[in-house]
Amino acid sequence: MANILVTGHNQVPTGDLTPITDISTASSSAHLRMFMGKVREVYPRCQFSYGSVGVPRSQLTSPSFWTTVYVYHDWKPLTMGQIGYGNFRNEGGEETFMVHSPQISNGKYATYSDQYHMKMTKNWEVAVANTKKFLRDVSTKELAQHFEQNVRNQWSKTSSSLEADVRRAYDDMFDFHKNKDTVIRELENLVNTGWDHDWIDPQF
Repeated sequence: MANILVTGHNQVPTGDLTPITDISTASSSAHLRMFMGKVREVYPRCQFSYGSVGVPRSQLTSPSFWTTVYVYHDWKPLTMGQIGYGNFRNEGGEETFMVHSPQISNGKYATYSDQYHMKMTKNWEVAVANTKKFLRDVSTKELAQHFEQNVRNQWSKTSSSLEADVRRAYDDMFDFHKNKDTVIRELENLVNTGWDHDWIDPQF
């Protein structure tokens, strides 16, 4: 059975991740542990994490479950991508080294599939080369694009909520049935103080 990624195509916030402290016990897969070591040679200060998106909590502490890990720098806001070793095809396939990154566009697969953002190879040296090419920290522009939709959604929500609050306050202010006692009291005061007031409706 194929081990399919459960995290989607985008990088995730590094603040949500817990770093793996010991690569030697990170997975039951010697291939993945070796791959992690090679990637750390490329990025000496990088961290690895299992993540938790879409994974049952009961499995988070089981290294044998993991076939992929996030790669990131903990002083950066988003991960660079993921690496893994396993069978990442939906049907058939075989175990390969895998690099997963939004920078990858694999035309062999549909754009909505996880595999569209993967490079898979049986050769670990090619996998390391893919790591150098496709795993990188996000630029300021990419960071803005990543959060753009969320910002748009939040602004729309805030704007809509504010408009509703203003409309509600306006309606309450001019709702005579809610405020008739206050309105009558103000009118009585207006008449009793003897102000020179021109009434719009003389009969009023």
